[in-house]
Amino acid sequence: MASRKGARPQKQPKQQEQQVVRSMGAASAVEEEVGKSIDRSKKATSRIFLILRIILFALACVLAIMGVRGFIEASNTQTVSRVVTTDSVNGEPVRNAIVIFSSDDSDASVAYERSGVLNVLNRSGISSDVYYLDTSTGTSAAAIDKGLYEFIRDKASSGMSCDAVVVSGDEALSFVANHRDLFGGLPTVFFSVEGASLAGEVKDKGYATGFLEKGGPSLVLSNAEKLLPAYKKVIVLVDGSASSKGLLDQLEADKSAAPSFEREVWDVSKMTRDELADKVANLGSDEFIMLLSANRDSAGNGYTSTETVYFLAGLTRKPIFSAFGGVGEGVSGSAFFDRETEGANSAKLLIDMLNGTDVSSLAVTELQPETCVFDVQQLMLRGMNPDLTPEGSALINESSFSWRVLRPFVQPTLFLLGAVACIVGFGFIGFRRSIRSNRAIIASRDELQYRLYHDVLTNLPNRIALEQYLADPKSGDAVRSVVRIHADNLSDINDAYGHSFGDEVIKIVAKRLENAKAALIARTAEDEFTLLLNERLKPESSVLSHLERIFADPIIIGDNKVEAAATIGIANREKGMSGADLIVAGDLATNFASDENLHQPVFYTDDMLKDMERRLEITEYLKQAIAEERVVVLWQPQVDTENLTVYGYEALCRLEGNKYFPNDFIPVAEMSGLVNPLDRVVTKKVIEQLGVWLKEGRKDVGVASINFSAAQLRDKGYCDFLAEQLAKNKVPASLLKIEITESMILGNEEEADKLFARLRSMGITLALDDFGTGYSSLYRMANRPVDFVKLDKSLVDTFMVPGKEGFIDDVTRLIHGLGKTIVVEGVETYEQYQMCLNFGCDIIQGYFFARPMPAEEAISLDPNTVIAEARAKFGDKTRNGNWSKYDRDEHGRWKKKPKE
Repeated sequence: MASRKGARPQKQPKQQEQQVVRSMGAASAVEEEVGKSIDRSKKATSRIFLILRIILFALACVLAIMGVRGFIEASNTQTVSRVVTTDSVNGEPVRNAIVIFSSDDSDASVAYERSGVLNVLNRSGISSDVYYLDTSTGTSAAAIDKGLYEFIRDKASSGMSCDAVVVSGDEALSFVANHRDLFGGLPTVFFSVEGASLAGEVKDKGYATGFLEKGGPSLVLSNAEKLLPAYKKVIVLVDGSASSKGLLDQLEADKSAAPSFEREVWDVSKMTRDELADKVANLGSDEFIMLLSANRDSAGNGYTSTETVYFLAGLTRKPIFSAFGGVGEGVSGSAFFDRETEGANSAKLLIDMLNGTDVSSLAVTELQPETCVFDVQQLMLRGMNPDLTPEGSALINESSFSWRVLRPFVQPTLFLLGAVACIVGFGFIGFRRSIRSNRAIIASRDELQYRLYHDVLTNLPNRIALEQYLADPKSGDAVRSVVRIHADNLSDINDAYGHSFGDEVIKIVAKRLENAKAALIARTAEDEFTLLLNERLKPESSVLSHLERIFADPIIIGDNKVEAAATIGIANREKGMSGADLIVAGDLATNFASDENLHQPVFYTDDMLKDMERRLEITEYLKQAIAEERVVVLWQPQVDTENLTVYGYEALCRLEGNKYFPNDFIPVAEMSGLVNPLDRVVTKKVIEQLGVWLKEGRKDVGVASINFSAAQLRDKGYCDFLAEQLAKNKVPASLLKIEITESMILGNEEEADKLFARLRSMGITLALDDFGTGYSSLYRMANRPVDFVKLDKSLVDTFMVPGKEGFIDDVTRLIHGLGKTIVVEGVETYEQYQMCLNFGCDIIQGYFFARPMPAEEAISLDPNTVIAEARAKFGDKTRNGNWSKYDRDEHGRWKKKPKE
């Protein structure tokens, strides 16, 4: 059926059950010790409560001191509270405003400006349409101006209504001033504007008012004069934009600001970027930069303020100051205006206008910088002393451990430390009272922790300790190889001498292993040891020789002498292997050695992992195939040599699509415990097909042979299942034959005999399969209730050749003498057929007549046709013919054999 011929019998893992029982006992002992520790802890509860009260008192003191300190700091800190009132527009319907910014979010201040404006407008019920000139892009100013003009014009044509305008920046204000045909007499509020002439012009025309920023460049230059006493000349960068013109006008109007500096203005809009770079890179030793705006070059390319600052800062180590912004990006210092507040105040002013306040009655508000902002890292990098910055300036990128920062905290910290010291002293008094009781608890904890990480029997580290050792980078990363040792015969020793004797054997083995030069030696299971080494192992390594001697030397306990046989697997750590991967590799090597019955160290190879992964893949596929009955049964005819009729068929299992071959999936089914459900599916399909043939009235239905696996001895309900299927499909039991192997009987004689008796009582015949392989025994053949004996293909290949055929003749006579019917499998040539005929073999199975095939093809096979074709081609000669040059293909046609 689904058994692998010649497979080793599987034994029940009794030692695993014993290990579980012993592990449960050890766990109970640990739980008892934990209970004792809890009792000791309860006795110390009163003292612990005292300590807790002390800790709570100390914590209260600390919190009180921190609260007082926070209150003092809060009272000494200047804070500015900005409360934005929720104004609203009187009357209906809801109004709409256009908001225009000179740049987009590439300018960091735009987000704050937009937030200030829109928060007030939204709460006031005013809808808004927001637009960006984005003069910092590579598009020409004229193109941007035209594009926004056409966009707003088209929206106005489509019915967009507008009641007022808010603009941010000189460029946006210029846009509104230059396109009054779009905005007519709409009231306009501006902010973040530096150009006094532009602001005055729109104010005089009676449709706009707002906020004008003044004094920024002058304040920055005055501070630069204090920071740069050795510098004589300032290079002022402008780009012809409206904002830069306004800032330059302010600077030129205030000649009193930094009189010690000679001023030189560079219009970067008339230079290429390379020309500007060359000039900046060659600044004089006493020259520095004052950046008003430098976002356009002579080619019309636009740049963001951030790009410009990074560009300039990368060209020179000379100081760079800015009228506004750029600090933290390469600018040493700049003025600071609260643009979010400006935006909010502008929105409030707009609301006043919409509520009826005349624009002409509202004066332009001039704003002075709130403070200056300086980048301490840039100041120090470019040779300036941060201590010379004006009092009240905002400093960024300042080290948290500088004296400037820490100085205000020294005295409060000293007070706090003194208070903590007092509280610690107070708590220490109570601590001394309970320390003796705590020592007992600590000792108990240490003992429990030791037991958690060590094996009780051998005192070696256990599996948990090994896992922690590998997980710790300090120790685990140094591990280069692992040795996994499995004591093969520990279960037999326990059964023969008792568990106490087995424990002594384990202790002796553990003691011997301690002499191995390993970084860690652990007992990771009842019959398993693991060694971690900080060196790669080779077959000739002394460690392996030592391990082989350990298990080669007998163990003598009292009058008893035993040998501790072991399976040893070794894995060397390869690149990319984790500790867990290394352990898995060692397990695979041990499993391979066990499967192959190798009693010598086996090294891990990648093929072992691939085999495991393939087995897992096949296992999952098998589970699905069995659940869905996607199993195919092929039928190989068995021909009666006397009358050339089909006596029966051997049913062979395949998977749909032949994704995996029998040699692949049958061993996996046996190892994974799937062979029983697989065998049941095959049995069901075989009986169903026999039922179909009988229902069709076929008179030539032969006996179907089903292979039986050793695992089916544990399938106690198989015979009942078989009887149920026979009855369900109305198939007589005489049409079934079960093929068994001697290997499946070894070690299971009693169970096998019961099963065979049950099958025989049902009327099912038995056949002994694979006769001639390693487990063949004439005694067992003679004393088993089998009616048929199948000669293995290996006998046919070896002895059905000229000069050796006498052996087959002798075997045939012997089996016939025992009253058994002979089935010869693996007959592939005409000569082999002739030999079988001459030796009196009863039934022939093999490629000579047919390969395994679907049911309808098998039932239609006529052996006479095959023989007629062979005789027509080769005659009846058994020798001296040219038959040896020919064979049959999968379609039954004769063809020449390939040359060897």
